[in-house]
Amino acid sequence: FVDCVRRELLGKRVFVFLRNGKILNLARGATAVDAAFQIHTEVGLSMHGVEINGKPVPISYELKNGDVVSILTGGGKPTTEWMRFAKSRSTRSKLRAYFRSKQNESFRKSGEMLFFDYLHNHQDEILHSSYLEFSFEIPTTPEQLAQFLPGRSRYTDVDELLTDIGKTHDSDFLRQKASKIFLVPFSILLATDESQFANITRTVYAAQADMNNVSLSMKNLSYGDVLKGGEVEFADVECICPLCLPVRGDTIVGTRKRSVDAQTIVHRSECSYAQEVLKNAKYHQKNNGVYGYNTGIDRSENGNGFAWTSER
Repeated sequence: FVDCVRRELLGKRVFVFLRNGKILNLARGATAVDAAFQIHTEVGLSMHGVEINGKPVPISYELKNGDVVSILTGGGKPTTEWMRFAKSRSTRSKLRAYFRSKQNESFRKSGEMLFFDYLHNHQDEILHSSYLEFSFEIPTTPEQLAQFLPGRSRYTDVDELLTDIGKTHDSDFLRQKASKIFLVPFSILLATDESQFANITRTVYAAQADMNNVSLSMKNLSYGDVLKGGEVEFADVECICPLCLPVRGDTIVGTRKRSVDAQTIVHRSECSYAQEVLKNAKYHQKNNGVYGYNTGIDRSENGNGFAWTSER
């Protein structure tokens, strides 16, 4: 009976030795990764190799009873592949916590760059339109920014603010936070952004036209293969999708609402909004013609030109 109990209990465990003689009690099937984190979390996080019985083995090595384990540390860094080798719940939990912290660190750095760049580009509007009751300079470091929190936002921790900005990566979210922290009317920041976007768009398209000596005229551009008798329209440079920002050379798609005076919005063909419109459009084949929404794809040579065809 005693032998039966011993086999039942010990059969589910594996016992290995460290170089200092300490014994590790691990679940059967445990790997070198589990052994490293069993010793200490920092040992696991800095592991760059492992030796079993004096010989190097991969970190995915499955431990056996009596193995002498030597964890090599210094300069190592976990990868997501380690999750496949971790058999212990505790090891997987520690790895998840590590990857989550690294992800948040990346979000914070991204948010810091986005927010301070936004403050720099809008410093005139913020300084002139702020309702703060004291004079101030635009902050350039997280420590300086912390002095303005929370304002009318919910943030009291600057790291949390910057992490959320980096995580959302949304211009409207960023604009709202700047408005609430520095008490600047949201409409002023929005108008400034729209004006800057229009100026940049106009400049980009003008530069492209000058560089390539392109004349956007019916006379100089041939869209015979594209139009197939359809109606030609040249979209205004301000009427491009702010999400995908198409430029010369892109394959483009035009979308338009059903109202008579609606403007055509130009998208890159892979734009998620344009794809959704095209997906929902119910086309019907009739007399070899296409019926459906007013949409068009620029299939001119090399994807150049900004014409689209309104197929009815």
